[in-house]
Amino acid sequence: MFFKQSVLVTVFYLSLKEEFNLENTLWVIDHIPKHSKILLIDMQEQYFREVPVSKLIQERIQNRLSRMKKKLLKLKEQGYHIYAAVDDEGIIENLHGVADFYLPTWCNGKINTNVIDPAYSNVLQPEIIESFSDASSVVVCGLWRELCVYTVTRLLQKEGINAYLSIDPDLSFENAMMWEDDDVISLEGECRDYNVTIKKAEIK
Repeated sequence: MFFKQSVLVTVFYLSLKEEFNLENTLWVIDHIPKHSKILLIDMQEQYFREVPVSKLIQERIQNRLSRMKKKLLKLKEQGYHIYAAVDDEGIIENLHGVADFYLPTWCNGKINTNVIDPAYSNVLQPEIIESFSDASSVVVCGLWRELCVYTVTRLLQKEGINAYLSIDPDLSFENAMMWEDDDVISLEGECRDYNVTIKKAEIK
């Protein structure tokens, strides 16, 4: 019985790895699997100052950051390790105390390509790759879901790391939260433009 279960688990794992390595696939997830590491991307004050915002948007930002901090602290209590990849400005004041480890900003330069998909025109910091090379899985969160969170997730996936983009609205924010109109980009729209298929991971 144990042998049969082991074979089934092995076959499922190999099947998952085969799917996971599809060149034009983005794996997303709406929860944090057991034993995962959590990677926060670009949670710096500057990204909330890029455009003038109304009082309504300011309140929205504060509410979302409050919910994010509450969820991250709860995950820490459950034993998850949280990494923050930020620049010299450091993590936004609202999230002080949530990260266990700090890494340099994720981008280590750009490659000149004719491909619009940023997963092919950016280079990931070697320290980030090294930090997650032995992780059972990594859940990527932060700013912005359809931009840098997408790019980092895909770059990690291309390194053979089991990385998942968090679609939990409390853990990854879309840039639309900064605007009051509907003319905004989305993860789904960007993936269509990049010819990337979004697949939801069903793992515990």
